[in-house]
Amino acid sequence: MAESCKTKYTNLRLTLREINMWRQRSRVHWDNIKGANIAEGDLMEQDWKVWIEKQPTMHQFKTKGWINLDTMEMLCANDLA
Repeated sequence: MAESCKTKYTNLRLTLREINMWRQRSRVHWDNIKGANIAEGDLMEQDWKVWIEKQPTMHQFKTKGWINLDTMEMLCANDLA
């Protein structure tokens, strides 16, 4: 049980880290409702494809936010994840 919890927490921290890395880039969008908000044909779509090759966890946030973001930011306030 403890190992399972540790793995889940590690995965949550990884997701937080990848979202924060995306948000730190210039000219990118992030909000907790539409995520990266990359639409088909968007100018940022090619940039997004390159990004998710390196950060595959992010693929799920192309058009939607992450429900756990606010909670994870509170839990990891002093942690760069």
